[in-house]
Amino acid sequence: MILRIIKKIDFIVLSIIVLALTLSISYLYLKKTKEQNKQYKEIYEKLLIMENLNVKLDAFVFSQKGVKNFDNILNNIKSFEQNLGSLNSKSVYEDLGKELKKFYIQVEYDFQAKRRLIEKFQSNSAVVLYQLSNIMELQQKISQNYSLGEVWDYSNKIVFLLLKHYMNFSLNSNEILDSIKILEDMNKSIKNKDISQFLKYANFLEKHIFLIKNLKKEYSDIGLDKSIDNYKNYFAIKFKKLEIIQNQIYNFIYTVSGILLFFIIISYIRFLDLKDELASFRYAVENSDDSIVVTDKDRKITYVNDAFCKVTGYSKEEAFGQNPNILKSGKMPDEFYKNMNEVLDRGEKWSGEFINKDKHGNIYYEQASITPIFKSGILKGYLAIKLNITDYVKQKREVEFLALHDSLTKLPNRRYMKQKLSELIAKNDFNKDLMFLDLDGFKYINDSLGHNIGDLVLKKVTARLKGIIKDKGMVFRTGGDEFAIIIKYDTFFSPSAKIAKNIIKKINEPIYIDTHKLRVGISIGICKYLKYKDNVNSFLKHADIAMYEAKLKGKNRFKYYTKSLDKTLNKKIKVQNLLQNALSKQEMYVVYQPKYELRSRKVISYEALLRWNSKELGFISPAYFIPIAESMKIIHDIGIFVFTDACLNFKKLQKANKDLKSISINISTAQLLNKNLLVEFKKIISYFGIEAKNIALEITETNVMKNIEKSSTILQDIKDFGFEIELDDFGTGYSSMSYIKRLPISRIKIDKIFVDDILEDRSDIKIIEAMVLMAKSFGYETIAEGIETREQEEILKGLGVDFGQGFYFSKPKRKEELI
Repeated sequence: MILRIIKKIDFIVLSIIVLALTLSISYLYLKKTKEQNKQYKEIYEKLLIMENLNVKLDAFVFSQKGVKNFDNILNNIKSFEQNLGSLNSKSVYEDLGKELKKFYIQVEYDFQAKRRLIEKFQSNSAVVLYQLSNIMELQQKISQNYSLGEVWDYSNKIVFLLLKHYMNFSLNSNEILDSIKILEDMNKSIKNKDISQFLKYANFLEKHIFLIKNLKKEYSDIGLDKSIDNYKNYFAIKFKKLEIIQNQIYNFIYTVSGILLFFIIISYIRFLDLKDELASFRYAVENSDDSIVVTDKDRKITYVNDAFCKVTGYSKEEAFGQNPNILKSGKMPDEFYKNMNEVLDRGEKWSGEFINKDKHGNIYYEQASITPIFKSGILKGYLAIKLNITDYVKQKREVEFLALHDSLTKLPNRRYMKQKLSELIAKNDFNKDLMFLDLDGFKYINDSLGHNIGDLVLKKVTARLKGIIKDKGMVFRTGGDEFAIIIKYDTFFSPSAKIAKNIIKKINEPIYIDTHKLRVGISIGICKYLKYKDNVNSFLKHADIAMYEAKLKGKNRFKYYTKSLDKTLNKKIKVQNLLQNALSKQEMYVVYQPKYELRSRKVISYEALLRWNSKELGFISPAYFIPIAESMKIIHDIGIFVFTDACLNFKKLQKANKDLKSISINISTAQLLNKNLLVEFKKIISYFGIEAKNIALEITETNVMKNIEKSSTILQDIKDFGFEIELDDFGTGYSSMSYIKRLPISRIKIDKIFVDDILEDRSDIKIIEAMVLMAKSFGYETIAEGIETREQEEILKGLGVDFGQGFYFSKPKRKEELI
């Protein structure tokens, strides 16, 4: 019966609104036919509608003794905005003058100000209405226990006063506050929970009703009606004949609107009850994005919304009557559910996260809040509101993974390694070794072929390391081309040396990427954990020192940490600091070692060799400081210094030796990759007036073979300009006949290691003989370095070697000594 009445009242209200709009449109349409200028008449009609709507807005805010029709006022605001927008026509202001535009801007400004206040007024009124229903329900509960006492009288009085206060009846607000104060004093002795909640709502309502009255005062200060009137008056200047008709329309519409609004307010006061609120609540629940589940006191599902069905895959029919534990995934401990039930059994609200399983077995995560539902102190059921946080959990886990893992290789990173070492050291219940690994030659690949190829190399290396280690330990990527391995073992003997040898062997195997056949080496430092003595930082430091020692000893090998290596590290740091200023302090100089024809013993060339005599450390071997200079990226400046010195002294040496044809200069791999190298060399020889053919550039075989494609291109440019190219340390790298043939070189230098034992080892003679035959077949000349005896010289001459170099003929000397 009540629902039928509600539907009927809704129809009446709707009919009245439609009738009012129809009468207004009809009346305006009749007037429209009497106007001569269609454009001006439409503007005039819009102004009348805006005035009417402004009155409705005012009536909405200032209406007495009624509940607000929020839906209707939103339509009025939208209608006002549409009418206002239709006045913003360029042609109107071109015809009637720019002064009218100013009036339009003022109307728009005042309307927006009213609109903002109405929205505040609307939201606060909704809160008050909601709390009024709550306080009336509480007042009924209070009446059950205190129906004849002063408590009931004052609670009833407060409700009555609040309603009057809200309905804008003339009322002294102090009377409400006084009544609330008296009831508070009474409750101090009674201490009734319902009365306390009642007082809380009463204070809340008194403040919000007062806030609404302040909003009304602020609203009344906005002069939208004046702005519209100014707009109208401007029209009146041009259309005085319309003024009387305009006022009549305004008065008529105002009267009709007032009657309609009054009827609507009375209708809503009469029929507004809890069902309206429940209908709104049900609509919100049904359309909520959160899963909402209601169960009875036995925790059998009595209601679920559409969001629940979407997340779980269960239809409403399938869910009704079931226990929510149908969603249990088995991934949460029984203790979790036990604690949850204990909280709910106490009648308290519970919040937490579930790992659930949908109908199809898919795991998902939910943030849930479960609240017991009580009516008159009796448990009726439970309300659960649940938010699907599966995406958030997955993203969180991904972030946590990335924080502890390398994004390229997916290996644990340095942070993870330090955490793991801390855990292992804290246990002190087994042996462990730490390996630091650094790739040899990777930077050259990365710089010459690009980071894409470099990344693929790192992935290949990672796969090889994991294949070797397996369950013997953990592999980490700690930097660009740096890795670490924690080796764990239970026996007395450490397997680290065997593992390191296997790693070096496996990493040295060719890596095939696209058309590239690449090779890298690896230097390994190993530190054994000594119980009670090391911490994480010293563990890492010692492994790093051992790895550096492996690089220093020639790379592609492994070294164990010993205390003596600390001195090596300190020396390296000292050398790095001094090397920065060695050139500026003139501590570096160049010496020259002759190259001579073995048959005629004529000096035909000199090799420029760099020396460093530090004021602090004394003489330092080039084999020691040049790799450090390369790592510090200052080798290019040092190389230019040697090249310049050699060019400067070439003509002086040639003047003293008419047979001198060239001077040779060593070029490091880092220099070779410098894109400005050839340009700078051209400038220097041009400055000294030297031809390119008088300069021979020595490149080591090992460095060239690391990337034959790139090296061949760069060396060909150098050769095309006229420089001679010598392949140094021949026989110690990975050369093959096909590669040597492709290189634009003039001669090869047979490495000293083949010359040293030539008198005792016949195999060295065979090797040198093969080198000479190969070189001659390609048209290359040969130079043997490291000749220290006459016997060595005679054998090399007999094998057909063209040139020699070594201490037997002459040690490296200063220019002045040679001249």
